[in-house]
Amino acid sequence: MEVCIIAKCTYKSETIAFSVSSKSSVVDVSKTLCLRFRGLQLGSFTLRYSMPGYPSCLLETDSDLDMMRTYLSISNVKSVDILLKDLCRSNEYSGDFV
Repeated sequence: MEVCIIAKCTYKSETIAFSVSSKSSVVDVSKTLCLRFRGLQLGSFTLRYSMPGYPSCLLETDSDLDMMRTYLSISNVKSVDILLKDLCRSNEYSGDFV
């Protein structure tokens, strides 16, 4: 059985949880967010991920996503907060910023 990470993301007043598999790409994550959050469009937002005790990290490339999965795996952590910044509407990230 493949191990998936549970990602939590908040946009405006809505929060969703979704799985990120070892086969997921940053484009897959971005498309999931666009499908789930009304009005959000590909290319109109940036992503970061947040882990306890560390500053948030960029989530722009598949390499960033691989590093996130690796860190979570070696830390035995099964969930992560994805921070979303809508470039069209806000100067701040939505979600729990650490």
